[in-house]
Amino acid sequence: MRFLMLLLACVSHGVLAHSGHVNQQAVTACEGKKKSDPCSYTVHDTQKYIGTCQAFSKALMCVRNQPIENLQQTANAKAVLLKQYQLAIDVSHSSDVYF
Repeated sequence: MRFLMLLLACVSHGVLAHSGHVNQQAVTACEGKKKSDPCSYTVHDTQKYIGTCQAFSKALMCVRNQPIENLQQTANAKAVLLKQYQLAIDVSHSSDVYF
């Protein structure tokens, strides 16, 4: 009897893990696309999800297959690279010697 209760608890937990709220942006990202087409969408303008369209409940939904991209970190990294590039240009121009 304990085994049966444990088994039911494990099975019902797995079902509940994939039920619930669906991110509408994931569905919208696949509008007009076919299954396996590439897709992406952002959440709260801070995270970018990249994946492919997959069929769920008769609708296509963008399913992530790459790491979540933190847009703030990406923007900060780009700003740092731009600053380094600008400094490199400044240094190269300041070291020009004119005779």
